[in-house]
Amino acid sequence: LAYGLDRAGLVDRVLNGQGVEFEGPYLPDTWPYRSDLLTAYTYQPETAAALLDTAGWARGQDGVRASEGTPLALRLVALDQPEHRAAAEEIVRQWAESGIDARLTLLPGIDELRQTLAGRNYDVALVEIAPPSDPDLYDFWSQEATVRGQNFPGWNNRRASEALEAGRQLFDPAERAPYYEAFLRQFDADLPALTLYQHVTAYALHDSVQGVEIGRVWHPRDRYTSLASWFINYRDVTVACPPETAN
Repeated sequence: LAYGLDRAGLVDRVLNGQGVEFEGPYLPDTWPYRSDLLTAYTYQPETAAALLDTAGWARGQDGVRASEGTPLALRLVALDQPEHRAAAEEIVRQWAESGIDARLTLLPGIDELRQTLAGRNYDVALVEIAPPSDPDLYDFWSQEATVRGQNFPGWNNRRASEALEAGRQLFDPAERAPYYEAFLRQFDADLPALTLYQHVTAYALHDSVQGVEIGRVWHPRDRYTSLASWFINYRDVTVACPPETAN
């Protein structure tokens, strides 16, 4: 499924190129992110086809893959919002080229999406996540989070859960890093979720405004973090003042 997705094409078609592809559960440029520990799922339809063939999912005359008479039909759920709908429809189109019959169900609101996720009434879910600034993802991917948390896929990996539990009890990033490295290795091996893209926001500024640097934006107000260093272009002008006129 991962190799059958053209994420670069998805970003171009759905977001007009305003997105950044990356792997794993952490945002790039954050300290726990380790691209060297993660498999890069580039678009490789031949690899996807070979893996599906090996797994016993052969193409039928109708183009849909099946195994022992059971078609490869996936229930894909997403919010009925413009971007989510467009992304989900593009995923359906791309997977169809690999012989996967993804059947899209659009949900009217976040409450309906939460209920569907909690009830696990889906095969694949398109979800937008705003990750916390701290790398503690215990509430997302621990074993406990399958019951009291947001581990909606039900990923049950003891080593990953223990690494997250140990990492959240420490403060120093250097001491926490080995535990998050262990977590990433388990995440990459099982791939409970595939990251599609990170949003990119473009800001328009008048060319007279200088000194603007907008870094990582966790909250909307963060784009003004460097406001104190902004300035407007100016130039010194010498003005000749007329002499005072005697009364």
